[in-house]
Amino acid sequence: MSDYPKTFIVQNDTVTVSEELHQTLNLLADRNYQLMGYISQPNQDYSKSNHPQELMCYQMALEAAYIQQQTGGLDE
Repeated sequence: MSDYPKTFIVQNDTVTVSEELHQTLNLLADRNYQLMGYISQPNQDYSKSNHPQELMCYQMALEAAYIQQQTGGLDE
């Protein structure tokens, strides 16, 4: 049974995440993690991490998805 879709709270609103979107968000979280100077692990699921920086990277990706869904602002 799939864990998706999942919902997350972002800016007091909900963001529904499909498995496909999760893969994209997880990739973005991994890039954010590397940009902070950390070495990422293969197949890391940032949404399930207990590590504050790893979880923050997924939350930053969720913020980007929220902005995209609300405004389409990342299409430009």
